[in-house]
Amino acid sequence: MYEKKDLNLLKILQKARILGDSELSSEALLRSLLSVENTQINEEEKALITELLNTIVEAKNKASLSKD
Repeated sequence: MYEKKDLNLLKILQKARILGDSELSSEALLRSLLSVENTQINEEEKALITELLNTIVEAKNKASLSKD
């Protein structure tokens, strides 16, 4: 029926799409990075990775705005 989505994954995807970041707008890539099944990380580490990716997207956005 319905697929359960990770809220952190959706937040990163939304920001990547808003910023036009094709590298981070791949759901499969982000799912593999955030997936506990594929990597042995705990919830705290998963949250830190999510925060890092969000920071990268924001920095890339600021850099692209400063070029204009």
